[in-house]
Amino acid sequence: MAQASNIAELKQLRIQSGAVKRLAKEVEYYLKELKALNLELEQMKNEEKKENQSDLKQQRQAIEETEAVLADIRPRLVKSYEEVKSLLEGLKGREELDPELFKDAKANLQLADVYVKQD
Repeated sequence: MAQASNIAELKQLRIQSGAVKRLAKEVEYYLKELKALNLELEQMKNEEKKENQSDLKQQRQAIEETEAVLADIRPRLVKSYEEVKSLLEGLKGREELDPELFKDAKANLQLADVYVKQD
């Protein structure tokens, strides 16, 4: 029975670790996009053209949409991150079952660490 439990835990670790990696990359992408959109908005404001008002509105809307996506992704990243940490703790001492998976899971936690600990 312990064998089946190990297999199920390893499968969950693989799934959640992959989710952490994917979500961390998504957060990274959207943070870069948000930074670029904000920079572009500042440049547009500095131009001060009258016909620019609709462009400014569209830019603000794009920023709001990106912030909304980040607000959706971050909690899912934190949840998967905590799940991977919990699974690794539960499987402590059994790394020989799948050394590559454990290595990847730890690397994915490191990748996501900066995004999980942000405000």
